[in-house]
Amino acid sequence: MRLLLSCLLALVPVAAHAQTPPAARAAAPTPASAFEARAKELATLLADAAGYDSFFSPGFRAAVPRDKFEPTRASLQEANGPVTGVRIRAMTSPWAGTLEVDYRDAVATVEMVVDATEPHQVSGLRITNVSGREKSTDEVAAAIRTLHGTTGFALARLGNGAPELLIQHQPDRPFAIGSAFKLIILAELVRATNAGERKWNDMVTLDGTPLPGGGYFMKPKGTQVSLRELATQMISISDNSATDILLHTLGREKVEAMLPVVGVKDPVRNRPFLGALELFKLKGIEANNLATRYLAENEAGRRRMLDGEIAGLPLLLIKPTLFRDGKPVLIEQLEWFLSPPTWCA
Repeated sequence: MRLLLSCLLALVPVAAHAQTPPAARAAAPTPASAFEARAKELATLLADAAGYDSFFSPGFRAAVPRDKFEPTRASLQEANGPVTGVRIRAMTSPWAGTLEVDYRDAVATVEMVVDATEPHQVSGLRITNVSGREKSTDEVAAAIRTLHGTTGFALARLGNGAPELLIQHQPDRPFAIGSAFKLIILAELVRATNAGERKWNDMVTLDGTPLPGGGYFMKPKGTQVSLRELATQMISISDNSATDILLHTLGREKVEAMLPVVGVKDPVRNRPFLGALELFKLKGIEANNLATRYLAENEAGRRRMLDGEIAGLPLLLIKPTLFRDGKPVLIEQLEWFLSPPTWCA
């Protein structure tokens, strides 16, 4: 539930800087005092990067410029609240150790290396983990319930049979599932191959139908690609172009028929089952009140719009800034929707 920021996980190789000070510099501060001083300063730096130049060594600043460090620092604070303290968990050498940084809502584990030579700047910093403060599933559930907006979840134990539901919150409320809709398409492909209707090595010939962004967006008409490759790209990297090719190949109605099979009790809200590009057009083309007119139609009318007007609209009409501000667009009206327990199933 916390934002785990992997972009800080390998700023510089920590171990390479773990060295013992030369004997000639024996009068310098002890490793423990120098390391402890920098650990205390880290709390201030993570709250405000004003001391970046004096805190980090020249080698670190070259590897991780301030303009790269600052957005990550700010994102950590935005996701987890302000820093409330730093403590040393263990020393792995005289000049290197592991810290725990307390944020309001999380604890970050940090490996830090301090230069053995004055002014004992930090030459290695690596955040290896960010975890929430909740220690039990009940605490996690309570925290989710207090989040802003509308929340719902289902926690289930998976095994050989049906998922064993353990904790639920608003279990009957459908939520937008985003790119997870691609698993419904995969379910139909698995059904078709299991039934012998298709083979994983069957080839699909691209017919020139416009595609959303992805690995097949610029492929010429006539290009052949296997169902296995398309499914792999759709799931492994959420390739939208592979997704729409599969939906077109398998058939919208076939995919819709899988909704009750996978446990969707009320599949009407997901019909017609939209492709990625169709959704982008509906959300991103503002001319002629496209989305408003689509939502006002019944299911049959929506199908006519998808196959006619919407299919013919050029991609250039999609607003180029769509989704760039991070704000959802018509999230309650235009999406793919499932309840939490159904999604567990």
